[in-house]
Amino acid sequence: MPTQAEKWLEFSNHKFKLPVPYVIYADLECILEKISSCEQDPKISSTESIAKHVPCGFAYVIVGPDGTMIKPPTVFRGKKCHRSISYKALR
Repeated sequence: MPTQAEKWLEFSNHKFKLPVPYVIYADLECILEKISSCEQDPKISSTESIAKHVPCGFAYVIVGPDGTMIKPPTVFRGKKCHRSISYKALR
């Protein structure tokens, strides 16, 4: 086990860093839908789901090494939008 002084790792060989050719900034938006459930037994330890996150839209932009956008920001809204995130980004 690491000692208290050695519990954190830190990158120090900055001469070995490589520039990243592209960066994708993405944002997924969700709506919270309430979940109806039966009452929990207070004698038993448990967690209760009260809402679920339902994806309703996402946006992303691809930025090149010089900081400029490779293509304009892409926005998608609608049901099942989360299923097409990687497909749209890789197209």
